[in-house]
Amino acid sequence: MPHVPPTPHRAGLLTLLLALVSTACSAAPGVEAPGRVAHTVFFWLKADAPPGTADAMIAFYRTEVAKAPGVVAVAAGVPRPSERDVVDDSFHVGTTVTFASNEAEIAWQTEPIHDAMKARFFAHVERVAVYDTLVTAPE
Repeated sequence: MPHVPPTPHRAGLLTLLLALVSTACSAAPGVEAPGRVAHTVFFWLKADAPPGTADAMIAFYRTEVAKAPGVVAVAAGVPRPSERDVVDDSFHVGTTVTFASNEAEIAWQTEPIHDAMKARFFAHVERVAVYDTLVTAPE
């Protein structure tokens, strides 16, 4: 996928990123351990994507991605509509996968489940934005 330049909605994406990371971190005990990586991905689907593609992607993340080595937590869903100018709710699917370590996230890039996800869905994806966050333990 090509690099996506920053947009006026970047602040909204970062706000959503923090919300997804917070959800992922509160979903499983011990997620907020130092050194963990929250890998957040936003997907914009093509106009001609088959009906149900977003739901299928979300289900894939919850069932298959959750099984990948090094995955601590998975959060996946659709945007919450917002009237606020700083919120970008134009994407179709948002996901946050929390990995046990930086090494686990790097290994994810060549993981067969990652390859299967790309093979199954990327023909229907128009744009992707990825944000990686080093998770720190609360004080």
